[in-house]
Parts: sequence; structure tokens; C-alpha cells
Amino acid sequence: MSDTAPTEMPSESKLLFDADAEQRVELTLRRTDNGGKVKKNRVAHIFRPMTDEEFFQYEQKKSIVQKISGTNIVNVRTQDKNLQAAEWLWNEVAVGRTGYVERSDWREKTDLLDKHTAIKDGLLAVFPATDSNTDIFDDSTLDAEMLVEDDDEFSDELVDEDAQTIVRLDCLFNSQAITTTHYFAAPSAKDVTDYENFMKKASNMMDGRKGWRQKKANQTSQISIPSKARELCGLYDRLIIKPEGYVGRVPAHHKREAVLEIFTREADVNEGNEGN
Repeated sequence: MSDTAPTEMPSESKLLFDADAEQRVELTLRRTDNGGKVKKNRVAHIFRPMTDEEFFQYEQKKSIVQKISGTNIVNVRTQDKNLQAAEWLWNEVAVGRTGYVERSDWREKTDLLDKHTAIKDGLLAVFPATDSNTDIFDDSTLDAEMLVEDDDEFSDELVDEDAQTIVRLDCLFNSQAITTTHYFAAPSAKDVTDYENFMKKASNMMDGRKGWRQKKANQTSQISIPSKARELCGLYDRLIIKPEGYVGRVPAHHKREAVLEIFTREADVNEGNEGN
């Protein structure tokens, strides 16, 4: 019998997100060898802490543009630079990798798609938790497949306009799935107006010039959709009461996702109220 005591596995409550710590993002790569056989490799990309300003620059570099050909508004093509933006951020924050052949030019030789996956699905992986009981705004039980059949099924709770909004986010830290919690004050009318205003912002262009004066059927007009990340983070700072699950600061990409979840729920609830 071994004298070594079993290692205690960390519980979910002990896992915290540390935005100022180095992160290890693990990937499974599939490669085809010279004989046509598919092989799987486990690799990891090591990243230094990403600053909020670097995230804002990454968002801007994604450069989403909608092109409208001719006078037909239906003929719209959306272009972006997601791959290039991910490569830029990877080059900025990557400090090492494992599972690859060691080489001095590892930054240049790392595959672009590997970089994109490590950034998008690893370092920046965050999305609303699927727990349907997170807060009063969650209307997920009233979707098209689960319509309420009994009109008498109403809540006995009184409506409280000052009730806190709770948002839970699922994210990855060092390739481990964790959940963080964000407690928000109820958005004011000004908060809602500010959100709606900056989400509508777009730069209209035609042939590189500002303006929306499409005169010819063969002309191509463009609408540039700027990043809203900085404004969303400002709203987060205005509404947040307290976050849980973090060591130190909440990173910008988490702030953005949490605030988007708040106002998406608000829109869904308002739409439901208008329809009844």
C-alpha cells in the first residue's frame, strides 16, 4: 500500500479566472501523414496575460465590412479579417508552445489556423452559461418548443425593478472549464438608450468616400461596422456590483460578453411583453 495520500482534486468553486496570469491553451491537431493516415496530436500554446487594450485592438482589426452591390439591398456580402486579427493577437501574446518540433522560428512557422483556433476557441473562449435559472430575465423555458399550455401559470413574485441581474459565464482558463458570476444593477433608461445608440453605429462608405449616395446600378457601396467592445466594457463598469470567480480584474472580453447577455435578455423580454 502506498503511503502517499491521494491528491485532492480541486472543486469547481476553487477554480478562479486570473486575467493577469500566464495561460496554457491545449489543442488537438489532426494531420495527414505521407501515407494518407490521419494522426492526432496534443499540443499547447502558452500565452502571457493579455491587456484590455490589446483586446480592443484585436476587435478593431477584425474589420467587418458589408458590401452592397447595385441598388439591390438584398445583394449583401460580409467580409471580415478574423484570421488576420487572430494572427496579430497570437503574435503579440504567445510566449511558447509544446507538442511541436523545437525551432527558433516557431512564431513564423506556427500554422495560421492553429493560431486562430488557439485565440478564438481557447484564450478568448467565453459565453453565457446554460443554467436556465440564473436570473429573472432568463426566458429560455418559453421557446418555440416549450410553449406554456396553462394560462394560469403565473409567478407569485412581485415585480422588482431594482432587482439585481445575474449573469454567469462559462470560460476556459488553462484549458479548464470554469464558470464566473457577475452581479449587475438593473439597467436604467439611459443605459438602454446608450447601448442602442452605439450598437447602431456604422460608417457608410462608397468607393472609399464617406456618404451613401448610390447612383448607379453597378456601384458597390460599403458599410463598415466598428467594434463595440470598448463601449460595452464601459457599460459593464457602470452596471457591475460585484463579480465572482476571478483573481483580480475582469478581462475586457468577459465584460463584453456579460453586458451583451444582459441586453439580449432585455430585448427578448421586451419583445415578449409587446407580443402579449
